[in-house]
Amino acid sequence: MEVRDTAIEALEKQLPKKVDFEEDVTEDVCVKCHSCGCFLGYQVDCLDENYQIDYCKHCGQRIDWSE
Repeated sequence: MEVRDTAIEALEKQLPKKVDFEEDVTEDVCVKCHSCGCFLGYQVDCLDENYQIDYCKHCGQRIDWSE
């Protein structure tokens, strides 16, 4: 059962999830992974397609950058 759950979890990470936006104490908008909540960058930087990563480097979640 544990192996199957691990496989399902890995497959679910391949489905792109949109990022979360959150203001920090300096009022800059932070972009965070929807799955693990880790910081991916600041919104102003993430608007540049060259900066956008395909996967969260912390949890492996595939990232959907579409609006």
